[in-house]
Amino acid sequence: MTAHSRAQWKLVREFGLEYPGSTCSREELGLNRVTVADYLSGGGYLLVDGHPVPGMPGKGVSRTLILTQSRTVVYDSLSQGAGDEYACRMDERGVAILCRSRRAIKVVSTNGTFVRDLALPATRAGEPRLVSWTHRETFLVTFSMSGKPVDIVEFDTRGHVLWSTSVQTTPAGFIGSIQLLASGSILITNVGYHVVEEVKPDGLQVVRWGKRGSPSRLHGQLCNPMWARELDDGTLLIADSYNQRCLAIDAEGATSTIFGNDHCLFLPSCITCGVDGNYLIGDWGLRCVYELDDAQQVVWREGRAVPRKRHLSFPRSVPYVGGDRYLIADTSHNRIVDYNGGQVSEIKVRENVGFAWPRAAYRTSRGSLIVADGLNSRVLEVTMQGKMLRELHDARFRGKTIALRDPHDVRELPNGNLLLTDSAQDLVLELDWNGQVAWAIGNDRDGTLDDPHSAQLIPDGRIMISDCGHHRILFANPATREMQSLSSCIVDDKEIRLTFPRYADFAEDGTLAIADTFNNRVLAVDPDGVVLWILSDIPNSPISTLQHPRWVHLMSRNEIVISDHFNHRILHLRRHVE
Repeated sequence: MTAHSRAQWKLVREFGLEYPGSTCSREELGLNRVTVADYLSGGGYLLVDGHPVPGMPGKGVSRTLILTQSRTVVYDSLSQGAGDEYACRMDERGVAILCRSRRAIKVVSTNGTFVRDLALPATRAGEPRLVSWTHRETFLVTFSMSGKPVDIVEFDTRGHVLWSTSVQTTPAGFIGSIQLLASGSILITNVGYHVVEEVKPDGLQVVRWGKRGSPSRLHGQLCNPMWARELDDGTLLIADSYNQRCLAIDAEGATSTIFGNDHCLFLPSCITCGVDGNYLIGDWGLRCVYELDDAQQVVWREGRAVPRKRHLSFPRSVPYVGGDRYLIADTSHNRIVDYNGGQVSEIKVRENVGFAWPRAAYRTSRGSLIVADGLNSRVLEVTMQGKMLRELHDARFRGKTIALRDPHDVRELPNGNLLLTDSAQDLVLELDWNGQVAWAIGNDRDGTLDDPHSAQLIPDGRIMISDCGHHRILFANPATREMQSLSSCIVDDKEIRLTFPRYADFAEDGTLAIADTFNNRVLAVDPDGVVLWILSDIPNSPISTLQHPRWVHLMSRNEIVISDHFNHRILHLRRHVE
């Protein structure tokens, strides 16, 4: 049987989202990851849409679109054969387009007509990523290089460097947006540090909103904000992306939330305000852009259907308990959800500190829960009522104490020990509840693991690890240190490669299911390495595709439960084979 055997998937159950009565939406533009949505002089619109690059994990290119007020496309960089273009609005002169591969800025009118080209100095190190037009009638451009601070450079309209500074980000972070303020400071979204900052002329970074290095929904804090813009009246607009909200903070610090009536946000990536007070919002997670009036009613929308309400937020693990019952690590809501036949109960820690991004939860044979409480850097055992039974913060190995940092997965082994995956430390280990380590894989100088997300003991005694950063599933024998890996499969004589596989599940019959996360699909492989099926489209659902699936439970070769992470939902599907 191959991936293309005659078979039909049936959606047994979907939960986590509520849809409005009508889910119709215009999808003519084929949007993917909207990163800029802005108004243009004369009533038009500017969109920048990101697209992943096949075969280049974690990489993407940008597509620039210019629309008239009636939303007719007058410029599309893809149709013009342009490679990677990121744009910003200027003034009445039109649009500035950063041609990344050519290292140039192309100015076009609001009707898409070419005006002129401006070459950037070849002496600047790094890749040009963002461009912004300033009130000084100059350009700000960011230059990024892996492992290095981000350079922000101000150019005049002839391409001469006027000023530059460097900004520190986290290794996996980036600068989401830039804006030159009237004070001379640069407003940036420092995504990995979860803050909106001002970079002063002397290079000093001052937090404007958020708590540096501390993601949270609490007042004054943010989680991976991708966009910020200060309006003329001093109001600060923020796309607080991983908190699934847009904020407006006035000059006195009063905060309000911007939302569209009768629908929810998934991953807002940009927000701006028009002269009439309307808001234009891009939502990366929903693959759409829409405009709200002052009553927060949707004026128009381009993209796929928008749910009315979201009950889950970035769900991770979802062990199937049986019948109609599932246990869900509802990560961003900081809780475990017990979903039983449509009845939902919430499990939270009753003592001491509550959950903070619980990334995995499994039920034990005793009826309790083992939880990888990620941002609290600990592992817990709790009752189904939330009473804490045991807590583990540290591991002891070869005379050293290792403090847990961000456990992503933890399971109870048959001997009573724990199998723990600490993604932030590139570490998988077996340890007891006293922290004594039996063996460890990773956390070494030779880079055995890179951002592992899960580990499972399989029947032959090996440990199966989702080694995301290396884009593979690793099979490791802790006793012999022998290792084998799966990073690609052959389908119809073509090689398909895994891209950041976040999770894998090994069934009793030897079938392996992989959440091939950045390829937005789940695939199953038999013990001989033959691909049985590939699942990316969801039948009979208003949202018909997967978006970064993060967890999968294989009940049989043809029945599966998926945590559709960026779509904030759980899917249970069954496959009928003729």
